[in-house]
Amino acid sequence: MTDHYELLGVEPDATKDEIKAAYRSEVESADTARRAELNRAWNVLSDPIQRQRYDDQRATVDDDESDDADAPVVVPGRRATGARRGPQSKVLDAGGASGNGSSKNGSGSKGSGGGADGPPPRNLPTIEVPEGLVQAPAKTRSLAMLFDFSVLIVIFLLVQFAGAALIKNQYPTQVDRVDALVKQSDKVDKAKSKADDAKSKANDALASAKKKGDSAAVQQAQ
Repeated sequence: MTDHYELLGVEPDATKDEIKAAYRSEVESADTARRAELNRAWNVLSDPIQRQRYDDQRATVDDDESDDADAPVVVPGRRATGARRGPQSKVLDAGGASGNGSSKNGSGSKGSGGGADGPPPRNLPTIEVPEGLVQAPAKTRSLAMLFDFSVLIVIFLLVQFAGAALIKNQYPTQVDRVDALVKQSDKVDKAKSKADDAKSKANDALASAKKKGDSAAVQQAQ
């Protein structure tokens, strides 16, 4: 079980302001993997309900460890990838001293590459949730965004069709005039297209007559 207090370098009875200050100080220079752990610790300790639940679990773990105080205990270290990498494990003796000499705040040794532990966890959101509230899961937020997008599409369609009907009802004369201009423009475009087709056919006939040397057909085409 990761000790969030040890990760942030604060005491278990630290206030929320002290935890926030420690979090901001640590996250500025942290790499991707360590920042994910810091974000997780902050999200738990900044919420009173989650913090109380975590403290209860932490106390249970401490009680279990105290029963086996005479035997060495292997505590898995924090997994990290990239330029900064934490220790894979720490062996604690009966007095609780770290076997590899790590400091209390758990600063890891540097390593290269991601190792065999798989890709690093994705960055967690750093938004500070107001006290007493819990951030909704990612799936719930995605569904809410999809619902909002669907509402926007419905509004757009209503404006597209209902708005046109409303304008025609309020300004029938202007709408009829615009429609007449549009129809007249379409007729002009069709007439121009027919004239272009006739001209193209005449040019083709003239070129064919010139190629055949038919002077009469050339004069007729001209």
